[in-house]
Amino acid sequence: MEYKTENLQYGQMSDNEIVKHLDYKYKTLIVTVIRATIIEYPNVPITWEDIYYEFLFKMTEVIREFDLQKELPIKTFIGIKCKFFTKNYCRHFTSTGFSVLNESIEIQDWQPTNQCCNINTLDTQMLNLKEFKVYEMLFVYDFDVKRTADELNIKKFQVRNIRKSILSKMKAQLKN
Repeated sequence: MEYKTENLQYGQMSDNEIVKHLDYKYKTLIVTVIRATIIEYPNVPITWEDIYYEFLFKMTEVIREFDLQKELPIKTFIGIKCKFFTKNYCRHFTSTGFSVLNESIEIQDWQPTNQCCNINTLDTQMLNLKEFKVYEMLFVYDFDVKRTADELNIKKFQVRNIRKSILSKMKAQLKN
């Protein structure tokens, strides 16, 4: 059986070699499973690519869980693990503990005043460097979230989290 010899081969490979080999051999399967599963979660602020790279990062742990005694082909095993990983990853973003979805509605409805968005009136010492860069791009230069993420080389959900933090600091400053 092919998957048995393939599993023995994985035992002799480094973690990076395993990831490269599985990425090359099963990329189509993994991407298909992720895209089919993420459709069930339309409000998740991440893309299939985010999940794909996170799954690749965990791939060596997944392969080490593979049990030859169950006579399950490795392709099926990877597909099942990928589907459950994707569902759990998406559930993380829709849980009540991760309140991006609840806050994003409030942020979209919130109309900033000129006083709040004037860079001279905001106490910038309360912002760290990354927050200040995001603040400047979103509120001063009026960039959208995607462009800000691209410019700063971070993910969109990180920009949203930083924006949420900035807005809470701005609201606190306005109350004082």
